[in-house]
Amino acid sequence: MNYKVLSLFSNVGFGEFYLNDLPLDVVVANELEQDRANFYNVLHPSTKMINGDITDSSIRSEIISECKKRGPIDIVMATPPCQGMSLANATKSPDDERNALIIHAMDLFKEVGAKYMLIENVPNMPNTYISHKDYDEPVKILDFINDSIPEGTYCVSKVLNGKNFGTAQERKRSITLISTEYKWDHPEPDENILCLDDVIRDEVKFPSLDEDSSDIPWHFLSKQNPRHIDWMKYTPSGKSAYFNEKDHYPCHEEENKKGSGTTITEYVKKTNGENGWHTNPPVLIDEHGVATDAPFTEETIDGKELLVIEIPEGYKLKREIYGFTTAYKRMDWYKPSTTVTMTNGSISSQNNVHPGEENGDGTYSDARVFSIRELLSVCGLPIDLLDEFCEKKKTNEQYKYCSGNWGYQYHPTFIRKVLGEMFLPKMALEIMKTLPLFQENKIMPELKEETLKDFAPANSEIIMKPEAPSFRTFEKIREQFKVCKQENISLRSENEELKLKLKGYEMLDTAIEDFHKNDI
Repeated sequence: MNYKVLSLFSNVGFGEFYLNDLPLDVVVANELEQDRANFYNVLHPSTKMINGDITDSSIRSEIISECKKRGPIDIVMATPPCQGMSLANATKSPDDERNALIIHAMDLFKEVGAKYMLIENVPNMPNTYISHKDYDEPVKILDFINDSIPEGTYCVSKVLNGKNFGTAQERKRSITLISTEYKWDHPEPDENILCLDDVIRDEVKFPSLDEDSSDIPWHFLSKQNPRHIDWMKYTPSGKSAYFNEKDHYPCHEEENKKGSGTTITEYVKKTNGENGWHTNPPVLIDEHGVATDAPFTEETIDGKELLVIEIPEGYKLKREIYGFTTAYKRMDWYKPSTTVTMTNGSISSQNNVHPGEENGDGTYSDARVFSIRELLSVCGLPIDLLDEFCEKKKTNEQYKYCSGNWGYQYHPTFIRKVLGEMFLPKMALEIMKTLPLFQENKIMPELKEETLKDFAPANSEIIMKPEAPSFRTFEKIREQFKVCKQENISLRSENEELKLKLKGYEMLDTAIEDFHKNDI
């Protein structure tokens, strides 16, 4: 028997890639963006993809209708957009519509009657505030989730890292697990961590940064700013360009147009070393390429602190990059990759540069970002996954996007973006493996004093079902039960409802005793 899954915010379906290793069928999926929905259909042709906005009532009705046709649905898997929740978003607002999508996801979870739900998002998701009509003020998402699920439903949230689940990538994600039946808990992290040396060391290298690798699909160079390449070719593995030797300043040249005559006046933004910023005195380069520290004065103009530099004729100003000292950094061969973001195609100011190799002349190879083929490896996907989406080109008109001798049916920028958005598939697989559906000894939720009165009568019936947990599990429940029962007996009164609940306790106690004696 295969259990059925509804996937929400499905993107292209990379996160579901390995779920067919389990008795799971993703029968219905929903994705807003048309290009992602189309790609999903290619990767998962047997899944009913519903392309549209989950906030649209007609789309939600279609999702529910398809779930009824293909159901019943056992599990909902939701990976809402993270931009509004990310710490990188300096303008987070409880009114951000992207964050409110979780409301619609929870509604669908209840409407399709699923017993389990997995929510994946950035680590800050549980602490992100949303606005909701049922609350007088903004409420944390995790509090909203707990308030919106039926009483007695088990819910737990934890931050997991992709590197602990068979993937050579640092990628922290908040994983929230919801269960209406048995306890569902997170998998234990694997301490055997893959590093870049394990997954891309043997990949074919580029002869130079001016050449493409035309014989291997999806293994080609992304065009970079020449200045960034110059910064990185003097930067060793695991180091930032900010700390290169003085003879190889990570800087760019500027011929300034300001001023007149033989001396040009240049105004340069002043950085003072605070908040992680780094600067060195500006440098003048003469016509022979010899560097000299530039004399400067300081001025405040329109509220901005500036360095005023006089540039004599025959000289150019060469100044360092601006940004945090952790930026413009190469990755380390013996560590996992840094988090793959949506803008992984550009060196920019990210820590996404290939580790490289020492050339022996003070420079380092591979002053570049990962190729798409390498990105597949660090995301835990097969390196040949996309090979069917390219072929040797016959004419330049056949394909819009070409590299070397290959034509690509999907724009490389699109592929890079969806790889940066993805739910790591090996992490998704390991989480799904812990579903109580697949556990021989299912674990009931912990009994809490305030809910035990409601729990006992219900479970006096459950205990006799064939799929009931082992008696060892119930022994633990029994111990909690005894304590709570004694406390509740002390509350005995003429209240008929309480008497009925206490009768439920007695039924549960008898059932546990029988269960134990018979060693079922």
